[in-house]
Amino acid sequence: MASHEAEAVDPRRTNLRSRHQCQARYARTCAPHGRRRRRRTAHFFGTRRTPGFVRSHSGDGAGADYAQHRSRGRRDKTSRVAAGRGGQTSQCARPGSCSMKPSPMPSHANAINFLRDHITYVIFLAITLYFVLFAPHFASVSTASAVLRITAIVSAMAIGMTFVIICGEIDLSVGSVASFSGMIGALLLGQDVPTYMAALLVLAAGAAIGATSGILVTKIRIPSFLVTLGMLSIFSGLALTITGTRPVSIVDDDFSNLFWNGSFLGVQAPIWWTIVLTAVGYYLLHQMPFGRRVYATGGNPVAARFSGVRTDSVKIFAFVLSGMMASLAGMMLAARSTAGNPSLGAGLELDVIAAVIIGGTSLFGGSGSIVGSVVGAIFIGILGFGLLVLGLSTSIQEVIKGAIIIIAVSLNRR
Repeated sequence: MASHEAEAVDPRRTNLRSRHQCQARYARTCAPHGRRRRRRTAHFFGTRRTPGFVRSHSGDGAGADYAQHRSRGRRDKTSRVAAGRGGQTSQCARPGSCSMKPSPMPSHANAINFLRDHITYVIFLAITLYFVLFAPHFASVSTASAVLRITAIVSAMAIGMTFVIICGEIDLSVGSVASFSGMIGALLLGQDVPTYMAALLVLAAGAAIGATSGILVTKIRIPSFLVTLGMLSIFSGLALTITGTRPVSIVDDDFSNLFWNGSFLGVQAPIWWTIVLTAVGYYLLHQMPFGRRVYATGGNPVAARFSGVRTDSVKIFAFVLSGMMASLAGMMLAARSTAGNPSLGAGLELDVIAAVIIGGTSLFGGSGSIVGSVVGAIFIGILGFGLLVLGLSTSIQEVIKGAIIIIAVSLNRR
C-alpha cells in the first residue's frame, strides 16, 4: 500500500539552528507498518503556509532526548573551541552550569613578563640603590631635591619631545631653541618688559619655531630629522649672533623666582614646574581626544587618515608643544645662571631623546607615556649626579653614562 508523501518544505522556511545539526527528532514522513496513517489535515506537518485553518508550526517538536542532545553538543563544541585556543576550558555538568576557568600561568613566567615590561624601572632602582650604598651622602633629602631641580629642565623638554616621537617624528632643535629662548628672555627683561609678558613672548616664539618645523615636515614633506637639524644650526647661530657671543645678565628677581629660585609650600619652583607639566601632559596625551589622535598618527598614519584624523595638524601641534617646552626650559636655564647664555642648551637634545626612549617611548612612534619620559629624565639625572658624587672624572662619567643609556634602551626594546 503506497504511503502518502509529505509536501516539500519551502526553501525560505527558517530552521531551528543551522541545517538541523543539533536535532535528535524529526517529523515522520510515513505511518508505521500495520497502522493506518492519520488523514485529517490538522495532523499533517508540511509547508509553513498550510492550506487549512490550522496555524503553521514553529518547527519540529523537541522532546527530552532533543534537549539532552542539544546540551551535550554545545558542551562538546565549547570544549573543543577552548582546547583549540589553548586558553580557557569549561566544565559543564548541565546546561546553565558552565564556568570558564583560565589556564594557570607559572609564577616564574609572570615574574619574567613583569621584569620585561618594567625593565627601565628595575634598572633605575638598581642604580639608585648602588649610589645609596656606595656614594657618600647620596641618600638624603637635599640630594633628592638637587636631582629633581637638575632634571626639571630635561623633564620639561622630554614632555614636549614625547608628543613628537609618538607621532613618528624627531626634534633635534630643542637644545638650540632653549639657548635662543634664554637669550630672548634676557634681552626682553633688559628692555624693561614686564616679567610675565616677557615669559609669554618667549613661549610664543617657541611655539612659532615649532610650528615652522611642523609645517616644513608635513607640507613640504622634508624629513623631520633634516628639518630640525637645520633648525638646530639656525638658532644656535642666532643665539651667538644677537649679542656677539656675550651673555646677557638678568637682574629681575621675579623672573628668577618664577623659574628657579622661588618656592611654594616648601617645594622649589623647578620641582613645581615638573609636577604641573607632567600633570598637564598626562591629561593631554592620555585623557583628551588629541592624545588618541597622536597615538593613531604614530601607529598607522594611513589608517588614521582614512579614519578622519588630520595627521598633518596633529604633527604640527606636537612640534608646537615641543617648541614651547624648549622655550620654557630655556627660561629655566637663564634663571638658574642669572644670564642668557648662547651655549647653555648645547647638547641637551641628546639627553632629552635618551630620557624619552628610556621611558618606554618607541622611536618609531605609536607608543609612549609622559610619566615614563619624566622617569627617564630623573634616571639620567640620578646617573650623572651619582657619578659626580663618586668623584669620577668628566670623561669617565660620559663613557659610563652613554654605556648605561645604551644598555637600558636596548633592554627596553626587547
